[in-house]
Amino acid sequence: MRKTTACLLAALLLLSLVGCERAPEVSVDAPETPAASQTNVAPVQVPQKLEADEVEAAFGIPIVLPANENWIAEDSYRLTGETDLKVTYRDMIAESECTLLVLKGGDLELPEVEFDEALNESWSGETLGGQNVSVDVRHEKAQPEMTLAAWEYGEYSFQLSGADDENVCIPKVALSVIKNLQ
Repeated sequence: MRKTTACLLAALLLLSLVGCERAPEVSVDAPETPAASQTNVAPVQVPQKLEADEVEAAFGIPIVLPANENWIAEDSYRLTGETDLKVTYRDMIAESECTLLVLKGGDLELPEVEFDEALNESWSGETLGGQNVSVDVRHEKAQPEMTLAAWEYGEYSFQLSGADDENVCIPKVALSVIKNLQ
């Protein structure tokens, strides 16, 4: 009986070792195969996650959110293309998920929401180099209300959006980003 059990266990072990093949490793930087080049399929761009201190080297300009942990939390920086940066964070005061989009060398289109034109505002901030930057702030008509701050600096276009019941958190973060531009 013991001999039979031992033989069965040995056979199962052998089968499991033979049957377990390691999956081939896939490299993102792998050279294009001839079949892929013949199908004219564009390679998929995988967003590149960055640390806050890596943004300037990778994207060409610093993007600095306020350094107040009671206000800004869970910040994440991702290059979504060669000219696109997406920053997300949690605004602890407004209790909102917020998104900052930055486009290098182009214009960002406004989201397709209805804004209350009567509530449009203009804020301005100054960069480290003393350049004045104007920020257009718009408020969505629908509830919960989205606030959108949009501005340009050099060849970069910015849009910062999120729910902001007090209507001040989004513009203040925009001014904080601007004051750290060089």
